[in-house]
Amino acid sequence: MELMDKTKAVSRMQHYIINHIDEPITLEALVNAAGYSKYYALRIFKELTGRTLFETFHALLSNKQRF
Repeated sequence: MELMDKTKAVSRMQHYIINHIDEPITLEALVNAAGYSKYYALRIFKELTGRTLFETFHALLSNKQRF
């Protein structure tokens, strides 16, 4: 898989989180946004961001609650 494809998939997951932060978000919805299997989507997310999907979601939620 090309880096550009991975980058787009991770970007789609990040945008999904940001656009749905006030709603219940499921892992299934996030990996569907990426367009890959759960295992692969989680792996490339960590590979490209250095954080797990959960760590990213938690950080965005914490930042939102502060403001």
